[in-house]
Amino acid sequence: MRSRTGNQSGPVHVMHPFLQTPRTGSGRAFVPRRERPVRGRHPSRFRKPVSAKQGRKISVRPWAQAGRIDIPASIFEAWKRGHLQPGARDLVSPRKVAPLSRLVVFLLDVSESMSSTLEWMRNWVRTAMEQAYLRRDSVAVVIVQGKAAGVLVHPTTSLGFVLHRLSEVRVGGGTPLDQGIIALSRIMMQHRDAYPVIDVCLLTDARSTSPLDTPEVRARAREVSKAAREVVLINPGSGTDRHMQKLAALLNASLIDTGR
Repeated sequence: MRSRTGNQSGPVHVMHPFLQTPRTGSGRAFVPRRERPVRGRHPSRFRKPVSAKQGRKISVRPWAQAGRIDIPASIFEAWKRGHLQPGARDLVSPRKVAPLSRLVVFLLDVSESMSSTLEWMRNWVRTAMEQAYLRRDSVAVVIVQGKAAGVLVHPTTSLGFVLHRLSEVRVGGGTPLDQGIIALSRIMMQHRDAYPVIDVCLLTDARSTSPLDTPEVRARAREVSKAAREVVLINPGSGTDRHMQKLAALLNASLIDTGR
């Protein structure tokens, strides 16, 4: 796999304030892949309905063995065919839609090597949170520090709560990015049914103090890349280097140069 440098074309979504100003290594503005155009200066908080496992039922479809059976609708299908009891051909599953909701997951590297950029990260996440709040997008925050990684904020739309939790963060320790990738995968797998769209942003210098080439880490990285619509990798410090490129390749992420 190779990292993308943002040479795709298309509109930049307002909920990505960190993607509107940064430039790629080639000097061109970064544009996220598979981004949907949005009309108006401030997109509505209401989403276009998309297929979902939970939501409003709009129709039925033939039952698949791995799907849920809609018992009332199956009985009705059997009645239409003149059957007293539903047979295999009468079984149907519900087709449901739900508003297109988005989860933005931030991974913050708060190890000792990132001490000089902590305040910048706080301000940057605050700006991103304000945009997400306007759209009513949910935000989750994972921190990497010491010998482990943990979820600082589970999915929420509360701007005040996220900012309060960020104010409690202190830097120090190592950079166990392998644990961070595992934590990202877990939270994304846990909430993927509730959020049809998940974006991931990592703020780190990619200098992991633990190996990233183990089978488990590679498997989790593939899960993150597959479940996320977009994975963005930003170094608040000195820009991109071989460590950033290696991590970007692992996660199939887009590298962003902040120009700091």
